[in-house]
Amino acid sequence: MKLLHAIQLSGVALALSFSVEAVEAVHFESPGLTQWYVTPDQTTTVTLRLKSGSAPEQLDCSLLDYGGSKTGSVTLTRLPDSKQYQGTLQLSRGFHELELPLSGQRFGIVALKPFSGTPDPFFRIQSDLYSHANKTRLDSYRVFHRAGIRNIREFHGWDREEPKEGQWDPRYDQVYRDAEKTGLKVLSYLSYPPAWIGGQPNEGKSGWQPYPLDLLKMSVSMKTRFQNRKAAMDGFQVDNEMELKALPANEYIPMLAATSWYMAQNEVDVPLVGGAIAYHSKSHAFFQDCIENGFLEFVDVVAFHHYRSPEEMEQHIRTRRDQMKNSAKHGLPIWITECGKAWDRGIHAKSVWDGPPGAHRAKVGEDLLSACWISMLGVEAKACGVAGFYPYRYLFRPEKNSNFGMIDYYQTPMRSLAAYFFSIQLLSGKHYIGDLKLAGEYSRKRLFSDGKETVAVLYSGKTGTIAYHPGSLPVQNAYGADGRSLARAKDGSYHIPDGMIYLVLKPGELSASLVNTQTQAARLRELADSYRPVPRKISPLIYRSALYEEHRKNTLSYLFTPKAIEVDLFNLSGKPQTTEPELILPEGMQTASGPAKRSLTLPPYSCTRMTWNYTGESRLPYFAVKVIDRAGAAVPLTMKFLNLRKQNSQTFELNSAVRWKENCAGKMTIRQDPAENAIHVHTDFTDAKGDWSYPEYRLNLPKESLEHAYAVSFEIKAKHPDGNPYFPYSYFQISREKKGYEQFSYKRPTAKWEERVVLLPAGKLKDVSKVRIGMGSREKVFDFWIRNIRIYFQQ
Repeated sequence: MKLLHAIQLSGVALALSFSVEAVEAVHFESPGLTQWYVTPDQTTTVTLRLKSGSAPEQLDCSLLDYGGSKTGSVTLTRLPDSKQYQGTLQLSRGFHELELPLSGQRFGIVALKPFSGTPDPFFRIQSDLYSHANKTRLDSYRVFHRAGIRNIREFHGWDREEPKEGQWDPRYDQVYRDAEKTGLKVLSYLSYPPAWIGGQPNEGKSGWQPYPLDLLKMSVSMKTRFQNRKAAMDGFQVDNEMELKALPANEYIPMLAATSWYMAQNEVDVPLVGGAIAYHSKSHAFFQDCIENGFLEFVDVVAFHHYRSPEEMEQHIRTRRDQMKNSAKHGLPIWITECGKAWDRGIHAKSVWDGPPGAHRAKVGEDLLSACWISMLGVEAKACGVAGFYPYRYLFRPEKNSNFGMIDYYQTPMRSLAAYFFSIQLLSGKHYIGDLKLAGEYSRKRLFSDGKETVAVLYSGKTGTIAYHPGSLPVQNAYGADGRSLARAKDGSYHIPDGMIYLVLKPGELSASLVNTQTQAARLRELADSYRPVPRKISPLIYRSALYEEHRKNTLSYLFTPKAIEVDLFNLSGKPQTTEPELILPEGMQTASGPAKRSLTLPPYSCTRMTWNYTGESRLPYFAVKVIDRAGAAVPLTMKFLNLRKQNSQTFELNSAVRWKENCAGKMTIRQDPAENAIHVHTDFTDAKGDWSYPEYRLNLPKESLEHAYAVSFEIKAKHPDGNPYFPYSYFQISREKKGYEQFSYKRPTAKWEERVVLLPAGKLKDVSKVRIGMGSREKVFDFWIRNIRIYFQQ
């Protein structure tokens, strides 16, 4: 009986083993990435390698075009005694996909001639290849060079480059050596300072500090960095999206000022790039505060990010230029160091970066939209006088529920990369000359010329197949976004799904009456073209607020009124330096005590703390305190404070659970928790499509009007069942009837009770009818508690 049982068990095991082998998925991979970039109308060989499963000796494959339609077929044949399959192709100009019905995979192919002529420094790319194998990195750099790109951006953290003082990870320097080998220059990057210099770059940990506290210790590190990399650098960017770090602008400036000094000491003759700052509700006020703290004095280039539509690029650039209008650097170069259009990752991710990759390639429709946006964002940026443009990003990179990659999981190109590469070929060396006066529903009708060739770019933004009518334009050639040649329909139009079209016009035949040269974009380009470089400020003297360890702060201000004003005065040089610090207080506050002498001599390589005491108080909801250097060596330090006056506050019935209503993507229960003296919110996203949870309070107007409100404070804590909370976003929201909602972020909650303060747009809240407090979660079930909700009013 035991023997029979053993035979039966072994039979089950044997059957299971055969079953696993029989159902193992057929999966192919690419043995090299350069093979996917070919010259049109030339025979080329494509190789795939069988990674798993079994396949016949020959693979029948389909060829698809830019719109995803089948255009032909090809057979790949297994090489003798190998898992590799090969076949030959001859493709017309543009983008193609090789589809394998057996495995359900698609591989992208870009058929464009290698770039010839003078590279245009406008066209760049975010590469992020520092962690990849040397061959992958070198091959990718060669692909960039072939496409006409000579400038890349490598995003990496100081805490990983130099985790311990003087101990550098060699992978990062290799990036610069490889760039030199392939004729590229790198926009280098400084951010995420390591612990040994006083930084704590991980926002999820206690003591978070995204800026180096010890500016003196930077000296040796910066010297080593520049010695190893400056030959391959074309710029040095200081930090990234600072407005998202919930810290006032004045805390960023000392790192920028120190970098300017250390670059000069090490004879680094590349632009110092300030930023980058994104384009959203927080960024306007934050950039203004940066300017007030001397930002423009220290930079040669200012960087911005744009993750909005192409139609919004012009307004973005105009807004930033308007903010800089009072500076001698009003027209300084602007680089868009990140922009793009993500595609769906295909999964509901529990964290930003981790987990399975999700979809290995964008769906055709999503890819078309990404390609349209990225190409047209470049067109708009170039038209508006932007000097450098970096699409985000080349590499396959899952992020939250999206993926911004322009290549797929197999490192083959997608439509977005093909379209960007063709825009480089067609628009390099050309300048914006105006808009076309052309009938049709085109949101953009840009004209570019180099004096020899003129190109019209028509943009509809609609990636379903529509007709583009050139009217009376003298069209010589028409191209889709990927560079494929287009033929006219019987009615003279072009029917394509690209969302945009390029029309190359016959030389000398474009009537001046069809060109509008008096556009907003033209004025922006002229401003940029007229700029003459103003040397940046280089000084060893830096004033820094001593409030860097204070956690009660956000992007716009410190969320309290200080008992005294404390400032650290740095001298980064090896010689004594003289400075004359002076405190400037708002109305209602007077200096009580401070430095004994007007003029101070700071020792070499020193940090000296100065303290001013004051009397009185400001009656303003916000007030600014300045410390200026009468000697002019240090830029002024401007600190903004929030004045929360309880006598001008209201709680309404905000702390009563019965007034709050369920509002989330899943199921929600709200109850009063007597033990915590708080409102308890339980959320369950099981079977839900979204991940947001925002209980809603309807204001009893006009009694509970938010007119003249300027801030709200509350205490909050949250937890997942495993006790380890992670919340990708957290907002206080306001809503108006039939007008959507605005949201204002606050620091993500933890498992402990902590106070949060949110600044509101004072004077713009009279018609607000509802408020919400909540967050998003990557877990299906979680709880949070809120208490002591209070709204502050100006009067």
